[in-house]
Amino acid sequence: VRRLNSTPPLPGSKFQNHRSLFTTALAAFGAGTVVYLGSVWFFQQRLIYFPTKSLEEKPESNGLSYEDFWINTEDNVKIHSWVLARKPSNFGSLLNSGNVILFLHGNA
Repeated sequence: VRRLNSTPPLPGSKFQNHRSLFTTALAAFGAGTVVYLGSVWFFQQRLIYFPTKSLEEKPESNGLSYEDFWINTEDNVKIHSWVLARKPSNFGSLLNSGNVILFLHGNA
């Protein structure tokens, strides 16, 4: 039974709808990628971690005993660090023993 006002389907129109949907999805993905990469480029300075100059906490605020220790580098930069030991009397022997864990954080 043929309807009076309907037009017969064109050859290949079944695939035309899929092609149009694929093109629309590809364009949306491309636009989303451009927006994402543009946002990363625009806000890149906010995505970088900039440490503060002052200390917010010291190990003693968490109940840990420590000693301040300065590391002198080959290019004459002084790096502040802490030496933590299980027992407060072990600081000197800990540094001389060679058994030290170096933990770097921030932009170190």
